[in-house]
Amino acid sequence: MNRWHFEAIDLRAGLAIAVRRPPRTAATELVCNENPCLFFAPPGFQPEAIGNLAVAMAASRGSFQASLYVGETEVSFATPEEVAEFVRRAYVGGAGGDGGDGGGGDGPIPPLPDRPRNLEPIRIEGFDGPVELAAEVHRFQTAVTRTKHGESTEFEWNLSQGMQGEAMSLLVHGVLALYRELLDRWPGKEGGYLRWIDDARALGQAVIRIQLLPVLLSVPYFNHFRSILEHSKLYSDGTAHPFHRFMEMIELLFGPDYVFDELPGSELHFPRWHRRLYETAAYASPPAWNILDILEKLPVPEPVEAIFPADVGKVSSVYHLLNVFVSDPRAALASNIDMTAVLGISLFAAACICTAGTPVLQELVPYFADLYHEYPDDVKPMSISAPGRAQMVVEKSRRWLAEHLPRLAYSPPYEDLIVQSKSQRYRLVG
Repeated sequence: MNRWHFEAIDLRAGLAIAVRRPPRTAATELVCNENPCLFFAPPGFQPEAIGNLAVAMAASRGSFQASLYVGETEVSFATPEEVAEFVRRAYVGGAGGDGGDGGGGDGPIPPLPDRPRNLEPIRIEGFDGPVELAAEVHRFQTAVTRTKHGESTEFEWNLSQGMQGEAMSLLVHGVLALYRELLDRWPGKEGGYLRWIDDARALGQAVIRIQLLPVLLSVPYFNHFRSILEHSKLYSDGTAHPFHRFMEMIELLFGPDYVFDELPGSELHFPRWHRRLYETAAYASPPAWNILDILEKLPVPEPVEAIFPADVGKVSSVYHLLNVFVSDPRAALASNIDMTAVLGISLFAAACICTAGTPVLQELVPYFADLYHEYPDDVKPMSISAPGRAQMVVEKSRRWLAEHLPRLAYSPPYEDLIVQSKSQRYRLVG
């Protein structure tokens, strides 16, 4: 029976021409124009009919390869939908044409060579890890294992119910991991601090936009966030009273630009804290900012880097992590990967995308119950509205992941081809 085969394909670019024909052999090397021929391309990957196979022949002389094989067997599909999903996932896994190696934009600040990175797992009291989401990833892995060679299995992600109890803590875990990694890369005022402060402010703006700042600064997450800030070199570089120094860092990460000009060690701007003046949360980036550019600036922790190709190394970003995860969620199950960090950071990235066009509420946000010279014994609990708004963002993020994670599970050899696409590179020949 005739199946759909690739006549020309560029997995990295997400471009493919598929023809319905028998497997390619010496006797069927030439395909006549009577065979149905379809073209697939981003962003929709909807099949478009091609009337002349000369297009495929011309494409195969460029960056396209003439076909795709598993061993000596030509890759084939039963329906155009299977072709489209295969090409889509390969394209996404290559970070939308970047091949997983970045490209476009500056990327994140590299880690400092003379400073060890913190590899300790982040633990949140009462959070045992992404049990439900991890179970869904394992369920997808099982579906892949049970799929016969050359076939596919429809797969539906049950995220709307399965993540209900753990999603907020998982999101906070991802944000804490990002802050710890970014703070580990603080270069000092002798280094590229202006670039660093721009990236740190971008992360702060994203946290505000997804309604998570009041959650971070309230029970039960405040002590975890405070601990990460206090153990950073940026914190120890200051000379102010410890409580004042913590407030400096809060304003540095989430406040307006003028704050940085008064750091480190200045207390000029603290009287308004002691008067318990509530700070506005309207510091988020304007809607015109491209959230993907922000995600491409944010570095991922070292226990996550193994999910990327070897030549990507320490320039990998949150943007690329999200692409790799939604293309191949099985990658999070590797033994040398911090799965909780992968899932938490991916949820954060999805939240940023879902709220990219959402206006920031011009409301006043109380940071603490009491602002004295020492940390309050009783941190202010979250208001009624704060967790509700953050939970609404989490709900959107879960739906976004469910829509963009794989819809079909292919047999293991086909899944491996999708994984390999993130390692493809264009090379100049001549």
